[in-house]
Amino acid sequence: MVIVTNGRSRKRGRPTKDVSLTEAEKLAARGLSYDQIAVCLQMSTKALGYRRKDVPGLQGAIDRGRTAGVKAVTNALYESAVEGNLGAKVFYLKNRDRDNWKDRFDYKVETDLGQLHLEAME
Repeated sequence: MVIVTNGRSRKRGRPTKDVSLTEAEKLAARGLSYDQIAVCLQMSTKALGYRRKDVPGLQGAIDRGRTAGVKAVTNALYESAVEGNLGAKVFYLKNRDRDNWKDRFDYKVETDLGQLHLEAME
């Protein structure tokens, strides 16, 4: 709805805030959720949802930030494992080569308990 006052028109409701794409990208790179990004940008989660659709490049900036954050942590983990950090090595191998590096192995054993009871009674 548009309101006309003194010959000028304005929309109803709270004025929208400008969204910094670089700020949104930095926040997403730190692993913040949509709720946390909205708080940092001083808007509601619902408003951020609307702005992601309306502001060209906002969703792309958030996606780029999340990708950059995962990339940075992955590279740091890999470098730490290569440099000899045992915990990083174990974590990396358990997640990248699960078939050969796992703590628990599952075995399937089938037996007839009725037959075992009969043999034990004899």
